[in-house]
Amino acid sequence: MKYWQGIVVCISFLLFTLGGFFCAYTPAYAITNVENATITLQYDGKSYSYNFLENLPTVNNFLDMRKLQRNNRLGTSAERAKKIKEINLLGFDLIDAFEYMFFGWRDFYEDIKQGIECEPRDADLQFNPRKSPYFFITPSRTGYAINDELLLNNILAKLEQSNNVVVNIEPDILLPKIVESELKQYTTKLSQFSTNYEKSNSDRKHNVRTALEKFNGMRIEAGEVVSFNDTTGRRTQQNGYREAKIIQDKKYVEAYGGGVCQSSTTLYNALVLAGIKILEVHPHSLPPSYVDLAFDAMVNFGTSDLKFQNDTGAPIFLRTFYTDKIVVVEVYGKKVNNYTIKRVSEVVAKIEPEPDKEIIDKTGEYTDKVKYKDEYFYKVLPKAGYKAKGYLEYYQDGRLLNKKLIRNVTYHSVQGVKIWGARERPPEPIVESIEQENENSLGQFWSTLDNLLAKNN
Repeated sequence: MKYWQGIVVCISFLLFTLGGFFCAYTPAYAITNVENATITLQYDGKSYSYNFLENLPTVNNFLDMRKLQRNNRLGTSAERAKKIKEINLLGFDLIDAFEYMFFGWRDFYEDIKQGIECEPRDADLQFNPRKSPYFFITPSRTGYAINDELLLNNILAKLEQSNNVVVNIEPDILLPKIVESELKQYTTKLSQFSTNYEKSNSDRKHNVRTALEKFNGMRIEAGEVVSFNDTTGRRTQQNGYREAKIIQDKKYVEAYGGGVCQSSTTLYNALVLAGIKILEVHPHSLPPSYVDLAFDAMVNFGTSDLKFQNDTGAPIFLRTFYTDKIVVVEVYGKKVNNYTIKRVSEVVAKIEPEPDKEIIDKTGEYTDKVKYKDEYFYKVLPKAGYKAKGYLEYYQDGRLLNKKLIRNVTYHSVQGVKIWGARERPPEPIVESIEQENENSLGQFWSTLDNLLAKNN
């Protein structure tokens, strides 16, 4: 080869090589071996389009281009779909495989999912007895979830046929577990019971209200056990209770929390009428004045409690309120039976008290009430005791279905305590008798004189 011919060959080879390099070193949109693939996802009247070339990373040099080609990340739609399947078979997630072959796919796809997917929301029931209406229901919401594998495989199948793919998104429907209609059933008033405390002093009324207020607005879930003592706390001044009369050792004495038993009794009867399961209840030693016999519920922190369990299979709600005359407890929940409940108190026997215990006030302790031997007052009034039974009657459409004995109680009688004065009553002063006699005689004289004058006239 001649010298000039060698120069021509070298120059030609150099031009060919440079030409190839410059052809490769072109912007991404000019790459000729990648067709303009488009994936369109449709949902609820909206379209979301992904264009391959628009998301292809910028190729800054020949090495970047060769790297893409060596990894087979270019090519036709069918070739890329085949590569995605191969990557998926290696154990990689489909979304990762799509991201590898379709640059920017993850961000594109995740934005769509965020606009469609949502968790189902159960309806929620709020209870506030201080507002009207007492119940507020937050509506439920249906959830949606995209089946990634199903959708992406659908896209792959269409990519093998065309470089312009249109796929409808059909998300799975996720239904809520709790809907409004179910919660509406929990708002039925199951029972109401009241007791009268009109004759109580202000401290006793305060204690009754304080204890019942602890239950106002209470939500009790299915199966939950509630303790009256745990809810109301110790009957102390620190817990807001005042001194009033309580029954202790068959006597009435002053103590903090006097009157709280009326709160537990009112609650107990409301629960019984609602058909709620009673786990623990105790009678008083003496017959109560504010409720029928055999239907009281004595409580004493640490020894005697009122416990009950919500066995209705649904939540129940308590509302308590009061006036100056009565305290009231209402129970709300799901009506699981179509019968009504009535209480029946039966007195089996009356227990007469022992004869009064009579005490002469020799020390003068009660001189403000009694002084003389012929007068007395009752320090403790005699009170009869009773044997009583408590029944529940179950009615449907006015017809008695069943009668159930739930309580068998004995209340002790109370022996009266009579205090007599110790002093002899002094005789009436003689002066007073003479004056009275003179006064009577004078009156008789004037009467006789009036009669004589009348005759003469």
